[in-house]
Amino acid sequence: MKISAKLRTGYIFSAAIVIFAGIFIYISFKEMLIKNRELKYVDTISHNVVELNILANEYLIYREKRPKTQWDIVIDILRRLLGEAAIQASSHQSSLKEIREDIEIVRTHFSDLVSLHPRSKEMDTDELLLQTQNRIQGLMILKLQRVLSNTAQLKNQIGDELIHIQQFMSWMSITLIMVTALMSIVIGIIVSRSITSPIKHLMRRAESIGSGNLEDPLESTDWKDEIGNLSSSFDQMVINLKSLRINLKLIRINYKIVGPTF
Repeated sequence: MKISAKLRTGYIFSAAIVIFAGIFIYISFKEMLIKNRELKYVDTISHNVVELNILANEYLIYREKRPKTQWDIVIDILRRLLGEAAIQASSHQSSLKEIREDIEIVRTHFSDLVSLHPRSKEMDTDELLLQTQNRIQGLMILKLQRVLSNTAQLKNQIGDELIHIQQFMSWMSITLIMVTALMSIVIGIIVSRSITSPIKHLMRRAESIGSGNLEDPLESTDWKDEIGNLSSSFDQMVINLKSLRINLKLIRINYKIVGPTF
């Protein structure tokens, strides 16, 4: 393999590691964004449930139209939020389903309390009617508390998943850095040896020839790169130098035997 091909292979391998790391970071970052959106989604649900609880108590105390109107707005927002597929994980679908069902029950209980409002004056004398209101109000508050508990639990689960992704991302990043550094060192050593070893060999031969030693046997090599071509040319040069030395010796011998011709 030629030197340029070896270097190109090293570049391709390094680029492949960088691309893999980039894809991994992109996927992990995308998952982190999804989990952050899910956390905001659950926070919004929890905030609206708390607001529902406040508005329900305010309406039951003052029996005014304003808290009821605001309740209707907030409950519609909640139902719309819970109708969205903002959380895709199948492990959370059961919690979301339970929250949806509880919100619908809370909505029904509040409607029942509103329907009792025209008879609020009767409650001072009708104990059964008062007990009915208290029972419905108690059931509604329990459902709201359970929704808050479920949203808090869902938030903790998503938060744990986000932490797990962050930890996994950190671990994989460290691993990729170590693997990249190790492979870069290994590739560098392999490429360096494949280049420096033949060059050192040729340098030793050049020093030997420079000192006048042309009698060392030619060494066959399996180098198939530019250095291999250089070694072949070097061997051919040695052969030519040997031939030139032999011709010079023959000329000297002939000169001594025949003598000068001028």
